[in-house]
Amino acid sequence: MKRFIVCAMALFMLLPLAACGKKEAEGADFDTAALSKDAQAVADALLAGDYEYVAAKFDSTMAKAVSAESLKSAWDSGVEPLGAYVGCVKTEGIEARGYYTVVILEEYENNGMKLSVSYDKTGEISGLNFVYAPVGDDAEGGGEQGNYTEIELSIAADPEMPLGATLTLPDGVSKPPVVLLVHGSGISDRDENIYGNKPFADIAHGLAERGIASLRYDKRHYVYPENAGELGAKLTMRDELLDDTAAAIALLKQDGRVDSERIFVLGHSLGGMMAPAIAAENKGLAGIISMAGTLRRLWELVYDQNQEA
Repeated sequence: MKRFIVCAMALFMLLPLAACGKKEAEGADFDTAALSKDAQAVADALLAGDYEYVAAKFDSTMAKAVSAESLKSAWDSGVEPLGAYVGCVKTEGIEARGYYTVVILEEYENNGMKLSVSYDKTGEISGLNFVYAPVGDDAEGGGEQGNYTEIELSIAADPEMPLGATLTLPDGVSKPPVVLLVHGSGISDRDENIYGNKPFADIAHGLAERGIASLRYDKRHYVYPENAGELGAKLTMRDELLDDTAAAIALLKQDGRVDSERIFVLGHSLGGMMAPAIAAENKGLAGIISMAGTLRRLWELVYDQNQEA
C-alpha cells in the first residue's frame, strides 16, 4: 500500500468538477468563492495532465519539495487503478489554523477520490492531498447490514481537530468486549479504504457477527491535511497516532455500551508496530493485536520502502 507524501502532506489523487455544487465555509480572511474556483481549475489541470500549471501555484515551501515531474508521478500512480472518471460528487470549503482548504470528492469507476487543496492567506497552494474515499452507498457504510448497529461518534485529542468515528455494536450483546482499530502509516479514512477495499470495515463487521464491538476512526491528517503541512519535519508519532488512540481509548472507557475492562487494540502495519507503545501509555488494556506489524526499526523500514518505491 504505497503512500506519496508531498511537503509532509500526502498526495494521492483527484479530478475535474465543472458544474459541481459547492458548500463554502465563511472566512473573513479568504475569498472563498475565488479559492473554490481556483481549486476546480487545479482539478481540471490534473485531469488534463497540465502539471506545470498546478506546480506554478505552489508556495515557496511546496515548490522546493514538489516538482511538476514528481506531481505527475504521484498522480499517475494514484489514479491509474480507479478506472473511468464518472463525475463530481460534491465540494466544500474548510477554514482552520490560518488556511482555507477546498475539498473535492470525485467518483471513478472503481472508487472515489477526495482532493484537498489548501491555500494560505496569499492565495498560494500550501498543501495538496488526494486520497481514496468512498462515495454513494459506500460513503454511508454500504453493503448488506448484518446483526450489528453502527453509531457515529467523535474523538478529539485536540478540540480543534475532532475526528469522525464509528462504533460497531453487536445486536443482542450486553457490554461486549471492544476492539480499537489503529491504522497503518499515511493518510486513511476509518475503513482504511484502498482501491475500494475496506479492511477495517470488514474486520469491524466480522467481529460484530461474533459478539465483539469495535471502534474505528478517520486519521487526523485525512481530515486535516493542512496540519501535517504546518508540522513539516516536526511531525512525530504522537501526531501520527499516539494522541488520537489515547483519546479513542478514553472514549471507550467512558462508554457504558461496551465493557471498559475488555478493551483491545488491533494495530495494522505501523499501528501494529506501535501497539506495545499504545499499551504502555494507556494502562488497563485487555490486550493488543499486531496485524502485519514489525519489530524492525522505523528508519530501516522507511529506507527500504523508499528504495522500493
